[in-house]
Parts: sequence; structure tokens; C-alpha cells
Amino acid sequence: MVTKDEFIELARKSGKFDEASLEFQRRILQTSGIGDETYVPKSIGSPENTATMKDGRAEASAVIFGALDELFEKSLVRPKDVGVLVLNCSLFNPTPSLSAMVINLYKMRGNILSFNLGGMGCSAG
Repeated sequence: MVTKDEFIELARKSGKFDEASLEFQRRILQTSGIGDETYVPKSIGSPENTATMKDGRAEASAVIFGALDELFEKSLVRPKDVGVLVLNCSLFNPTPSLSAMVINLYKMRGNILSFNLGGMGCSAG
């Protein structure tokens, strides 16, 4: 987790962004509704292009499974009760799909209708 200022500093230190890009990111952060306890992938702070498929899966797992664990706990819905699963990730589109990853981890029912929206950029939203 990082604050908005820490995020900008990580982005600056990575060497991947010029000052105009950093200023644009700063403006977006101020109006985005993103808080000061936001998750940031490890690759943001790395000067190299180190993102791998394994890292992407680990990142997606942390976010998706964390959210679903909380949802199932608070709603008292059991994973086996879910009949339709729609998972949306704008850019990361691995095989097997993220929806398959969710279905397998939570041992959801075999006849679940599953839709994995991925690799479509912002239009997936």
C-alpha cells in the first residue's frame, strides 16, 4: 500500500516517466477517488521492465481473491451458490483465464456461467 505521494515518488525513481507524465499522473490521482492506502504492483517501483506472467497472476490473485473472500464473508453467500461469474480485467488476459482461476480456487459449481472479459483495455468496463 502506498499514498498518492509515495506512488509519484516510486514512479519518478523508476525512470520510466518524464516530468510531464508524472504531473499528469498526479492530476489524475487527485481527482480519481483513489485513497492513500492503494495497492501498487511491485513493477511500478522497478527501474527495469520486470513484470512477468507469474507476477501478473500473483497480483491479480491478491486483488481478486482478497475482494471475493471479503464479499463471501460479509454477504454469507457461498461460492457454490453463484450461478454467473463475470470477471473483468482491462489488460491482463492470461490462459487459463482469471475467471477459471476463481472458479477453481473457490470450487464453484460445474454448471456456472462464466464470462471472462479481458484484453480489451478500458472498453472491457
